[in-house]
Amino acid sequence: MSQSDLSHLNSNSEVQKLFDELLQQNATLLEKAPESRALIDRAYEIAKQAHGNQYRKSGEPYIIHPLIVAKYASQIYPGDVRMILAALLHDVVEDSSKTLEDINQSFPETPGLVHIVDGVTKLSSLGDTDDSAQVANFRKLISQTINDNPRIILIKLADRLHNMQTL
Repeated sequence: MSQSDLSHLNSNSEVQKLFDELLQQNATLLEKAPESRALIDRAYEIAKQAHGNQYRKSGEPYIIHPLIVAKYASQIYPGDVRMILAALLHDVVEDSSKTLEDINQSFPETPGLVHIVDGVTKLSSLGDTDDSAQVANFRKLISQTINDNPRIILIKLADRLHNMQTL
């Protein structure tokens, strides 16, 4: 086997290990609501496909990021399948040709999921403005988001935490 074959194999096993850890971390949820496993599997496959050949600057497959964000988010807000799904899908719309409508069609049994994914995406776009406008936008968005759906902020915090850890 070549070195690239070995690193690809190691990446695949690391990705699978992270996915298994996410499932284990949420074992109670999966026992109480076994149908959640199919939803998580579906979100994982969509994210894996959407991020297929994308790599982070560190060289690791991009899919590792949403898996870790999902692990963090479900630690912060345990027992909530929508939190896990939205964390897995949080970069799909930004980084692939998938749309919010595609996600909505893939998860018709999960109301509010698209709203959470869209909210996380909108929070991401705040970094594109100057500092004073960004602070004002961030204050407004946080106050609206906390009242609307705290999952959005929690996923964004998990996202930022992992990004800072990989700097």
